[in-house]
Amino acid sequence: MVTVELPSGVVLDIAVLPGFWNRCPELRDEGFRVWFASQGQLKWAHRRPPKYDLAPAGPAQFRLSLIA
Repeated sequence: MVTVELPSGVVLDIAVLPGFWNRCPELRDEGFRVWFASQGQLKWAHRRPPKYDLAPAGPAQFRLSLIA
């Protein structure tokens, strides 16, 4: 389990597969879709997705921030 703090302050608790820590750093959670939708960022121009940084914020904790 990891936690991700979104820019809005919402914290998601996300179950991860064992490979997350060494070969498959993929996070999936409905909370991401809900938050991206609230920001109007579910659709973007072809090959121009919004860019975010997922930075460590502690043991099994991350903070998501928009890259300007």
